[in-house]
Amino acid sequence: MAKSMIIRTLYRESADGEKETLHFDQGVNLIVGSPNTGKTVWLKMLDYLLGDNGGPETAFDEDLVEKFVAIGAQIEIGDEKLNIERRWDESPKTKVRIGETTYTSKEFSNLWLEKLEIPIINYPKGNPYAERAWPSLSWRELLRHIYRDERFWSDVVPKQPESTRHAALALFLGLEDRLFSPILGKLVQKQKELYQARARKDSFEETVDQIAKDLMSEQDRDEHLTALTLKARIEALEEEVTTLLQEREQVLASIQTQRPDPTLSALMSERADLLISLEQVQKQRKVLSERLAEVENLILVIGKERDQLARASAAGSAFSDLKITHCPACDQKLPSRNSSQTDDCFLCHQKLNPESTLDRIAFEQEQLEQEEMELIELRSRLEEQVREQQKLERQEREKLDLVVRDLRPAQKRLSAVVNTHISRIDTERGRIEERIRQLQRFNSLLTYRDNLTNLIDRLAQEVKELEAENKKLEAKISFEEASTMIEDSMNHFVNLLNRGIEKYQISDRFRWNHGSISLDISERSSRFRVSGQKWSLKLGATVQVHFLLAYHFALLRLSLEQNTNYPGIVILDFPPNLLDSKTIGDKENYLIDPFVQLCKESSIPLQVIVAGRVFEGLDSSTRIRFKHVWP
Repeated sequence: MAKSMIIRTLYRESADGEKETLHFDQGVNLIVGSPNTGKTVWLKMLDYLLGDNGGPETAFDEDLVEKFVAIGAQIEIGDEKLNIERRWDESPKTKVRIGETTYTSKEFSNLWLEKLEIPIINYPKGNPYAERAWPSLSWRELLRHIYRDERFWSDVVPKQPESTRHAALALFLGLEDRLFSPILGKLVQKQKELYQARARKDSFEETVDQIAKDLMSEQDRDEHLTALTLKARIEALEEEVTTLLQEREQVLASIQTQRPDPTLSALMSERADLLISLEQVQKQRKVLSERLAEVENLILVIGKERDQLARASAAGSAFSDLKITHCPACDQKLPSRNSSQTDDCFLCHQKLNPESTLDRIAFEQEQLEQEEMELIELRSRLEEQVREQQKLERQEREKLDLVVRDLRPAQKRLSAVVNTHISRIDTERGRIEERIRQLQRFNSLLTYRDNLTNLIDRLAQEVKELEAENKKLEAKISFEEASTMIEDSMNHFVNLLNRGIEKYQISDRFRWNHGSISLDISERSSRFRVSGQKWSLKLGATVQVHFLLAYHFALLRLSLEQNTNYPGIVILDFPPNLLDSKTIGDKENYLIDPFVQLCKESSIPLQVIVAGRVFEGLDSSTRIRFKHVWP
């Protein structure tokens, strides 16, 4: 059950710092005055305060945006008092401030629903299988059922999509946990995945069949390929390949049994020896080349070290004669001392190291120079060895080329014997192996198709299980009971209207004599009817106002029911020309009397804020009168 929302104060701050404040209470609060006295502006500013995601320029007149800089309110939700404000004279202009914290419109919506203890639900909007088809129902969408703008007295919630309107009404009735449960959302998602998988499989099978007709040979082509068919064909073709290989071996064996050619045997033996020798030479050349690269790298490293020592020696020579002439502590001139006669430091008088730093650097330079000379000599020897191996490699290659050239006539004589038979066998074997490769590629495609089939079976089973769970939830929904709560309240309201017409002596043409109001509500829609017809077609303009007031009355009564989610507040801005009498007086009272009676009888806090002409003599909690008529 949602908590009641009670507006206690509403204020606006002008650019010069002055505040105008309205005070409200539980029950019926009346804002009265002639047309153009500013009643509607206050309610529009309240609407903007409650999470409008636009700027103030789009919410109300631009002149008011310049005249005022803020709108705020103190609102009670249960036992909690909240100070809420929006300012447009400072950044961020689009955020709502509650206490010391600012919120975006979406953050405010979620927070407000949380404080009212109204569940945040996702509902199907449009095609439930489309992307982003399950949006959250926001506080602003619910507010359009709570606040009736003076411009919108011709529809239940003007310009609100039917799916959103249905979701809001179902939420108010407390049907959301069964009608829009997470199970339903998951079911729709799984159904979507199932449809997509089936579509992919159908498209894939058409593509595979078309490719098979275009690429596969006539003898391998079937109307519909299956994995078993391909497996049997591949095995049969592999047996043919095995038979051809055996035949080939037999042909070669028959040649080997013939008397060998001595010249051919000698050349083949020489060729094998040359190949071994060439491989050894290449390995040796590779080892020497790697060693040469290491030596060259060491020479570079030593050269860098010698350069560093040379720079250090030069720096030492430049600064060696510098002396400290003044005390670093007191800046007084130091007395001259003849340090040349001692081994002491002329400043701190400590013993000096007799070994010169420059001498040590010179020694290091000499050592590095000797190492560098040794490495350069080693590099020269390695370069000579590499050149020798390269020369030897060229010689071995030349010998091998001569042997290969001498082998060609003998190879031609041998191939003349077996070439025709072997060539026929190899050609046939290549053709069969290509067929095998084609069939194997198609086999992998069919494996993907089988995976799709398994996915479809799994998704279908999940959909079946989720449908069973969702049906159990929907079986617990009593649409008849839910619609009866709304119908009874709306019909009760129009009966009270008829009594009010008699009480205030209103013309009988305003009497409700159009039959009973009914609500057809189901899993996906909710539709109001009057005497079995669509309400907007059955009723004229004035009586449509009665119908819409009955709707607000029914929603307000939901606040008294257990397990419902209506926040106990109605805000009504009457159209300026509702009644055509020049002396309205108490003629509007019959429209609000049912709300007054409901608020008095309620055991929980309820609030109705109404902006109208006069409401003379109407029993209300608060009456705010505007007298100044704006030009």
